[in-house]
Amino acid sequence: MEGVTQRLMVTGLWERVWYRADCQAAVVMLHGIQSHSGWYVGSAGHLAEAGISVVAPDRRGSGMNATDRGDTPNHRVLLEDLRQTVRHTRTLFPRRPLHLLGISWGGKLATAFALRYPHLLRSLILVAPGLTPQVDLSLTEKFAALFWRFWEPRRLLPIPLSDPELFTANPERARYIATDALSLRRASARFLLASRGLDILLGHKAEELRLPVLLFLAGQDRIVANAALRRFFDALPNEAKRVVCYPAAHHTLEFEPDPKPFFEELVRWVSEMR
Repeated sequence: MEGVTQRLMVTGLWERVWYRADCQAAVVMLHGIQSHSGWYVGSAGHLAEAGISVVAPDRRGSGMNATDRGDTPNHRVLLEDLRQTVRHTRTLFPRRPLHLLGISWGGKLATAFALRYPHLLRSLILVAPGLTPQVDLSLTEKFAALFWRFWEPRRLLPIPLSDPELFTANPERARYIATDALSLRRASARFLLASRGLDILLGHKAEELRLPVLLFLAGQDRIVANAALRRFFDALPNEAKRVVCYPAAHHTLEFEPDPKPFFEELVRWVSEMR
């Protein structure tokens, strides 16, 4: 089965798969807190054309997953969902290097997974990862999430990313974000606390990350604090690491008027990491 398809994963959640039987490597691609795998068909398609298979799951409660929108019990469930996806991808493409790519908030989940299961991965790729956010819940919103976590854990609260121009300055793609029916606008109190659980995990163990790491930065990012992210990256003990910055780009590199340099850099890294 060649080409892109949508299907239910072993976890019972939906994913998009760009399948190449002759692939040189495979990539598991994680979307952000508001987005879904459909935002990233450009980069996934470019990887597939270069002979790299891509598995892009939609996080539980997000994208094509209509059940329990915006909800997840805790961060351990998210990590287990990803573990099953990664292990199944390795059975689909045995003896091929497997890379984990995390975009925006998905970079937080990807980094936590890489810390826990480094033996399953060849490298970690982070695209404007939400490890050092500029946009966050206010103190009042954080207290509200904590309150509802105990009294009504599935209660949905706004995600503070309502302005499409936070993601892109490309008017066409901003309109897409504004009208995208699959985008997530609200998340449950316990999901927001699950996100905090990942922060705590990363804060305690980030210095243990020794996989090869490729980091992409958008110079005009209004969601991620680039200076803090560079400090995090520079402190990693890895010898095999690379940072690529596009000074004029905004947060979602996929939505730049010309994303081809970003796509080609992804292919170059995966090809080098055989």
